[in-house]
Amino acid sequence: MQHTVFISHAGSDTQIAREVAEVLAESSLRAIVDRDEIRTGDSFLSFMERSLQESDYCLLLWSEAASKSPWVRVEWEAAFWRTIQQSRRFLIVGRLQDFDSPMLLTPRLRVDLYPRLRPGIDEFVHMVRDDSDAEESSRRPIGQPTAPVPDDKNGELIYLTSELFGLTMPLQLDFQIPIGIHLDRVRTELGLPDQQTVRERIGVRYEYHLLHNDQRLSRSSSLAQQGIAPKNVLWLQVEMQPFAATTPAAGSLEPVSFRGHKTTLPSSPPVAEPLDSFSEREARKKLLAAIAASGLVLG
Repeated sequence: MQHTVFISHAGSDTQIAREVAEVLAESSLRAIVDRDEIRTGDSFLSFMERSLQESDYCLLLWSEAASKSPWVRVEWEAAFWRTIQQSRRFLIVGRLQDFDSPMLLTPRLRVDLYPRLRPGIDEFVHMVRDDSDAEESSRRPIGQPTAPVPDDKNGELIYLTSELFGLTMPLQLDFQIPIGIHLDRVRTELGLPDQQTVRERIGVRYEYHLLHNDQRLSRSSSLAQQGIAPKNVLWLQVEMQPFAATTPAAGSLEPVSFRGHKTTLPSSPPVAEPLDSFSEREARKKLLAAIAASGLVLG
């Protein structure tokens, strides 16, 4: 599938925008440059709205001239709104010079297009291709949570998703540290629950695991030790483990684990109190509410 890139730029940067479009075309990406697309009598606002809606990415060419252009501001604010509203990786900043961008754009993905265009454009093209492969594998669009998980200093790219998520999120993780550390940090940053009490009788602990090719990865070993390669897609599995919240119960409490929307119930009746349907619904509701609050849903 050919991806479309809307190039937002100042009028004085039109020639550079055209050069960027030519380089993108070499990689089979369709670039939209307004001055090459708008015809006499066309409405600029209608064109801009349509282009931002239909494009897969908005590449903002940032310069001192762009910072002074009211039209560029309208474009990047609209692109920023779509990025946040849909939790998509949509707005990318391409710096044409060493000039500070607005504070709202500071956390956005950024490539440097100076002193030469090519290295930064190649980086952008590789990102588009990697995202496309991960999107095809996970069958979910690539996006970011409301509060992105901070990148590891020496991190490499992997993608994390779940059948509970509407999106697949890119992460930069250190491949040399235990997976359990990554899981605990991701759970904390996304605000996912660790436990709750239902009916003041049954408690539920949420245990998180990573899967690759449907195989659970060990929390105590690193990604590298378990053969995970950069750009792999990993799946988040959640296990809801019941426990006696008040007085101890005889026997054992049976867990309910699921990867996404499929719930696997115990194969045989539990000896003591099970995680009954009401408790399961309440525990699941809390988990889904946290995922929705994190922005990992379709906008």
